[in-house]
Amino acid sequence: MKHRFIAVLLSLFLISSLTTVIPSKAFQDAEDYRYADPYIALAKQVDGHSAWKFVEKLVSEEFTGRLSGTEGADKSAEWIANVFQMYGLTPGGSKEGDSYLQSFNVPLYEIHQPTKLSILSEKFAESLAYNKDFTVMPFSGSGSIQAPVVFAGYGISDKAQNFDEYAKIEVKNSIVLIVRKSPAFANFSDTHQSFTNKIKLAKEKGAKGILFVDMPDEKNPYPMNMKPVYAHSSEDLPIFFISLQLADKLLASVSSDLTSIIRQIEDQKKPASIPLDITLDMTCTVSKSIEETSNVIGYLPARSETADSILITAHYDHLGVDHIDGSLYAGANDNASGTGTMMEIARALTQQCFTLDLNIVFIAFSGEEEGLIGSFHYVRNPLFPIKKIRAVFNMDMVGTGTGNLLAGVSKSYYPELHSALKNSAEDLDIDLTFNEGLIRSGSDHYPFHMEKVPNVFFFRSNPEGLGGYHTPEDTLDTVDPMNLEETGRVLVLALMELSEPLFMVVASTDLKNTISQKPYLRLWGLGNYAFEIEINDQKVLQGANARFFYVLPLQEGINLVHIVMKLDQQIVFEKMSSIKAEIIPELAGDFNDDLKVDLHDLQYLSQYYEKKVNPIEAWSVCDLNRDGIIDMEDVKEFQAYYGYQGD
Repeated sequence: MKHRFIAVLLSLFLISSLTTVIPSKAFQDAEDYRYADPYIALAKQVDGHSAWKFVEKLVSEEFTGRLSGTEGADKSAEWIANVFQMYGLTPGGSKEGDSYLQSFNVPLYEIHQPTKLSILSEKFAESLAYNKDFTVMPFSGSGSIQAPVVFAGYGISDKAQNFDEYAKIEVKNSIVLIVRKSPAFANFSDTHQSFTNKIKLAKEKGAKGILFVDMPDEKNPYPMNMKPVYAHSSEDLPIFFISLQLADKLLASVSSDLTSIIRQIEDQKKPASIPLDITLDMTCTVSKSIEETSNVIGYLPARSETADSILITAHYDHLGVDHIDGSLYAGANDNASGTGTMMEIARALTQQCFTLDLNIVFIAFSGEEEGLIGSFHYVRNPLFPIKKIRAVFNMDMVGTGTGNLLAGVSKSYYPELHSALKNSAEDLDIDLTFNEGLIRSGSDHYPFHMEKVPNVFFFRSNPEGLGGYHTPEDTLDTVDPMNLEETGRVLVLALMELSEPLFMVVASTDLKNTISQKPYLRLWGLGNYAFEIEINDQKVLQGANARFFYVLPLQEGINLVHIVMKLDQQIVFEKMSSIKAEIIPELAGDFNDDLKVDLHDLQYLSQYYEKKVNPIEAWSVCDLNRDGIIDMEDVKEFQAYYGYQGD
């Protein structure tokens, strides 16, 4: 058998000279890196599936929807802080530098039992379904009332338009039914159309309860299972949003329906307000309190304590749990997607070797859903001076949808940031659509925009309406890992253009879930400068070439990896990490990474027979007995592995 195997080996000398040898995956990756752009290589360290795993954790029942001011949000903040610590980020939550958490207060607004709506009439009584027939609006206070219903049209009183829908009706001690928005025949101001103004006016007229309803042809209807978050609410006025079907049922008491009465208002260009011949029993129970929550802040420090900063941000909070029907508002897209991508960028960057002239700050904001409270708090209490922030990259709802990645940034306000993003998307061949309208106050970039800090708001367009906004349908299955990957890579490449760090990408394909199954680790690297690199005291890179390949021997168990980066013989970066090896001995002979040891691997070994080994060459893995030369002893060892097939 031995002689037969050697004969096969000798025949392969001839075969390998005539055919193309199938290379190891790690060797091919190393060859790709040898000719790669280091900036593109760095951006491609961001992995969408890794980001998705962070999202999966954030949407778990353990964190109960991450509502600011609740235990679920506190637990998620602690978990994010622990991940930041694991990646070696410096704590940035306090001036003392001893915590990742920056605490502040938020209003906590929740709906409890009893909350109900039912029809009372001489002919019939009917209990109505929560989150189907009606839902609680965020402006609602607590209250309970049995009262007749009065239809007040759009609830508008506008003297300038000579249009007053309360002029000929009495709504004192009644429940008022109001249509959302305004009539089309005149140009009513946004103030007259707003919920808050309509609520204020109805209360001034003496209403004890308010029902809102969409227009019958509304293209973006109010979701009936949208969970309310804090708004400046009345203490004693229950406010519900009701379905079109329920509105028609109420209007049927006066032989009408919503479509007909809206058409009447438009045709006659005057109010059609009318008391309805129906009574409702309306009860809402609201709790309001002030609770503590936290932003989570960690950073990669610059060499200078007076350096500028770049911020990478996303809010981690969402809406919690519905205490009426028990629904979990997981907030997968809003905004576990942004937070997960931010955490993946932190993972990708902290695995590399940097010498930074800028601080790179990672912030997971809380209190966004309650009105950007966390980001406003940070702007008032910044880790580094606001005026020294070079740019803010904010991500919110970047995971769901098949449309383009949108970048809310102003070319006129922030030309340098706009240019960096444009270049980044073009270099990565990613469709990036610029939309200055996103600069408005819709996410945590806005407090920085108010301070004239360059900022961009990343958002994924969702033309199919996948998932749901502030509904239980915003779930993990709607989040596309590739959306997360595109966002993270565009951001990182633009970050590199703005920050101009010196760096070295260090990577490996030998790791499976951070565990190596081989008795070696193949590492390769490339940088944007000619560094000296040492790995466990072995020089692997020196001179003009800013790229290396190195085979690091591993022992079973935990192996320490000490990487030192020098510039002009001075240490500018060093990192100690550990690799766990659960070695399958036979895989030492799997040179092409197909989890089996066969003729392809033997053919690969035959190419380098009788060559002296240099660990900075990929083929040094063929030196199975680590004696510095690939010879018959390695062939004998390979023979013992030959025929192995993994799972």
